[in-house]
Amino acid sequence: MASFPVIETTNTSVLDTAGTSHTINLPTGISAGDLLLIFFATSNYWGKSSGTLTDPSGFTRLGTGGDGGGFDDSGMTVLYKVATGSEGATIGATTSANVASSHTTWRISNYTGTPFISTFDSGSGDPNPPALTPAGGAKDFLWIAVGAWKDSPGVTAYPTDYNDNQSTLSSSGGQKASHALATLSLNTTTQDPGVFNISDNRKVACTVALAGAPAAAFVHKMTMF
Repeated sequence: MASFPVIETTNTSVLDTAGTSHTINLPTGISAGDLLLIFFATSNYWGKSSGTLTDPSGFTRLGTGGDGGGFDDSGMTVLYKVATGSEGATIGATTSANVASSHTTWRISNYTGTPFISTFDSGSGDPNPPALTPAGGAKDFLWIAVGAWKDSPGVTAYPTDYNDNQSTLSSSGGQKASHALATLSLNTTTQDPGVFNISDNRKVACTVALAGAPAAAFVHKMTMF
């Protein structure tokens, strides 16, 4: 028996004016052993200059994608960390080029192992998170559909069945780094989320999965008379 991961608390932050220094708000209530996820979206529409991200201290990069090989128009980086309990309220990240950014952070309990991530979909059109088949077969997975794009058109529909934890965040500067998230808790071997419906734009998308923790074993003790 197992059970699904639980998103305990979340937080968001943005950098509206393009720059290289980005402050990310972390979730509240962090305890040792929690899994922390950062979804870090970027936009460099006006500059058209690719850049790279220096990962926040202590976090491991799960994956990164951009529609032009860097942060040319839109980019998304997913990072994770097993918390020590000594984390503060914020953490910094730097980019090698001036970009706007938007960030969502999650604190997750009741998980096991490290997250899995798909390849990245990029180009123009609606963000379409690719299929993902984690190693080890079917488990109680928290499936996360992730999309990012330049400018700030609203999401008119989320991927089918991804009805939980739906959120959209955009910076408000000229470049408008935007991203959206949605989740599905399902015991299965694979998932291929549908699209985030937005107006046609430069975009990037991926799928993330995290397995639930095994349930505590039930021990039956027989009393002898």
